[in-house]
Amino acid sequence: MTDTDGNELPLQTTVLATWPDGSIKWLLLDTQLNLRPKQILPLQIHYGDDNTHSTPTSNLQVSEVEGGLRVETGALSVTLNSAGPALFAQANSCLAADGQWQMTVSDAQGKTYTGQVEQLEVEEQNALRLVVKASGGFVAEDGTRPLSWIARLYFF
Repeated sequence: MTDTDGNELPLQTTVLATWPDGSIKWLLLDTQLNLRPKQILPLQIHYGDDNTHSTPTSNLQVSEVEGGLRVETGALSVTLNSAGPALFAQANSCLAADGQWQMTVSDAQGKTYTGQVEQLEVEEQNALRLVVKASGGFVAEDGTRPLSWIARLYFF
């Protein structure tokens, strides 16, 4: 993938579906651009066996830590809990974890249900994008659980 001046852009590709003959039906292209608001930038996609591209470099990293995952983007560092009432364990100044419940809902009778993280899973990862799926439920003090939740966190 190049811009109109022929400059190569960082690119990661993922085949999402193929035709019965094995050819690509759906292809996901991940790239990163710096654009101003409402800016239009024509791009060119080059394909074929004779095309090569450099491997993108990235600060994007995920690692397992005690009780969860640590994500580093270069601009953001965040620790996600794999269990308990707080999804975000620690994050640099972008997110505040002040000791209060991070997710709560109340029913029509005023009963409060606290969001509980039950699982973290890295769904997708490449040099340009990381998707973490967090799931859990809302639970009252008496153990009742009226609903579940899923959140997908996209890091670039």
